[in-house]
Order: sequence, then C-alpha cells, then structure tokens
Amino acid sequence: MRNIVTVLEIERRKHIILVCGVVLSFLTSMSKVLVPGAMFAELQKDLGISASVLGSMGAAYMYCYAASQLALGILSARYGGVRIILFGAICFTSGGLFFPFLSSPEIMIAARALTGLGAGTVFIGLAKLIADLYPDRFGMVLGIALFIGYFGPVTGGFPMMWCIHHFGWRAMMIAAGGAAVIVTIPMLIFAGGTLKPPVSGQTLEPLLFILKSGRSWALFATSSFLYGTYYAIMTTLGKKSLEDAGNFSSAAAAVIITVLSIIVACNNIFANMVMKWIGERRKAMVLFAGIAHVLGILLVLYGCSGNGRGIWIAAGYFIIAVPAGFFSVFSTVVKELNPPEYVGLAVAVLNCLAFVLIAVCGNMAGAVLASYESALSGTGGAIAYPAEAYRNFFLLMLAPAVLGLITSFLIPETQEKSIRK
Repeated sequence: MRNIVTVLEIERRKHIILVCGVVLSFLTSMSKVLVPGAMFAELQKDLGISASVLGSMGAAYMYCYAASQLALGILSARYGGVRIILFGAICFTSGGLFFPFLSSPEIMIAARALTGLGAGTVFIGLAKLIADLYPDRFGMVLGIALFIGYFGPVTGGFPMMWCIHHFGWRAMMIAAGGAAVIVTIPMLIFAGGTLKPPVSGQTLEPLLFILKSGRSWALFATSSFLYGTYYAIMTTLGKKSLEDAGNFSSAAAAVIITVLSIIVACNNIFANMVMKWIGERRKAMVLFAGIAHVLGILLVLYGCSGNGRGIWIAAGYFIIAVPAGFFSVFSTVVKELNPPEYVGLAVAVLNCLAFVLIAVCGNMAGAVLASYESALSGTGGAIAYPAEAYRNFFLLMLAPAVLGLITSFLIPETQEKSIRK
C-alpha cells in the first residue's frame, strides 16, 4: 500500500510540474517574438543598434534553442523529462531577468542566448514528460500544450506592444522575467521524488538511427523551411514590413501579427481534429503545409511589388501562419517514423532543425534590411525600409519553400502505424 501511495504521489507531482511547464512554455513562446520583433523600433531608438545586430540578437536565441533541442533530446531518455525541464526553467528565467538591465548589444545577445537555451530545454522536457505520462495520447496532449503555449506570441503581439509603448520595453521584460520566477518556484518545490536515476547506455545510437532515415529528412525539410519563414515574419520583419511596405499603421500591423499568433495557436488543436476527419491521413496535412508555404510567399512578393498592396502581404502572412500551427501533426508523423523509445529525441531533432532554419532566416532578414540602412534615414533612430528590401528577402525564401513542397511528397502515409525503415 505504501508503494502504491508513493507511486500516486509521484504521478501527482509530475502532473503539477507538467502544468507549470505548460505555463512556462507560454512564457517561452512569448519570449520568441519579443526580441527583436515586438520591440524592434524601440530597441533601435533607445540603443541605436542596427537591424543586423537586432537580427543577431534574435538569431542567438534561436541557435541556442536549436542546440538545446539536439543536446537535451539525446539526453532525454537518460535523464527524464522532469530533470530536463527544471534545468531549462532555471536557464530561461536567468536569461530573462538579466536582459532588461543590460545596454551592451554583445551582452544582450549573450543573455538572449541563455534565454533561448532555457526555452528549448523547457520544450523538450515538456515533450518527454507528455510522452511518459500520456503515451497513447501524445499527439493530442502535445497539441493542447502547444495551443496554450502558442498564446504566448498572441500576448507578445498587440497586448505587449501596447504595454511597451506605455511602460517601456525594460519594464515589460522585467515583468516577463518575474512571471517566469513565479512559475519555476513550484516546479522546484514538487520535484522531490520525481527525478529518476540516470539510465546508462549509448546516447548516440538513437540519433544515428533518426539521421539515417530519409523519410524523416523529408519531413524535416518541409517543416524547417516553413518555420524559418514564419518566425522571420514573427520575430524580425513582420510588423516592420506591414508598416513600411504595406502602409499599415503601427497599431494595425501589431493586430495583424497578433492574429497570426492566434491562427497558429488554434491550429495546434484544429489540425488534429481535421486529421481525424480525413481518416488520420497525415500526408495530406504535410502536403497542404508545403503548398500553403509557397502560396503565401508568392502573395507577399506580389504585395511588395508596388504601393497600396499591403493587403496581399497580410494575406500571404495569414496563409503561411495556417500550417505553422501543424507542429503537433509534424511531431506525430516523426513519432510514427521512429521507435517509441526514440520519441523524445525524434521530436527534438525535428524542432532543432526548424530552429536552425529560423535562426538562419532571422540573420538573413537582418542582413537584407541592414544592406539598405546606409542610404536611408529615419526619425528618432528608427528607419523605414523600402518594399524592395522585403521583396528581396522573400525571393530568397521562395527556393527553400519550393524544395520543402517537393520533399513533402516523399513522406509516407502512416495513419497511426509506425514505419521505422
């Protein structure tokens, strides 16, 4: 009886940590779009830093997020979800608290790197914990967690932009860091008894298995190129492009970015429902993602081709955002392409490669905009970029989008069956 009570108590504590982890994932998702996205103009005005440095600030977060996915994904089976999520919470909270007190771009980049390392670690710990607690309902529970977490970018859109305008970016970043502390404390309190002893064994064998799978690589390409484009919109140039090339007001642009976040958040639930309605046909969903990605970029390019066509830019962003809410679908497919014991690592590799492309695209966006700065000027340190700058960036994005569409045809139909060859 004592053992049963102990087991039940451990399960209860894991569920409490899971709930806190979902709330923390909300904060990590919000953090992705805050710097430089929501405060792009404010950071330029306050600190006088260029678009390329701001792009590097966002990219540092994404590169470390990606690195944490791979490193902690390899270790997830050995150390368990609870230990990993606690490590991530501490890193994320520390980086978030340091950032608003800094003014040196180099140190700010380092703080964002630490924040990104923690955010990525939180995600993989959360995925591992869900896989352990809900092995038969992994896709749906992960979708619910992503649905809640993806309202972070919604909050980081218009609501946070309004607060930044009225209270300043430093005050709002301090508030976000304080919220992370409040969530992390109960996780540490209830961690006792949930930390399983590390499991010995070869940690690289699962990674090599996943990386040898051509089918998995086809999925990685489709997913990664899509998220590279979407997060470049959300974290670097989306709001600015709507203002500069689309002639939207700052408030209207902020609302559009917020709507994109709502679409992605809702689709983490809705995509699973659609998949059930079409007979669990995963491939149809992946094909749709590839087609929507290409179509969205073409609409943005059309909108950037002349004045007064901002509505086409917004329409392109909306279309790209729809499959950006399919991560639970992509995770389900990669889960079924690999053995059950490799689920944590498979999802980690999927997310890692996506964030590598996100970081690369963020750097590219910053570099493209920075190439126009010497010939431009703005008021108060802010710069209005021409539509040509945004058009050139999305021309660069078109080729990988087409490649992602092609690879989507190579992904097998699993329909709830495991395919591990």
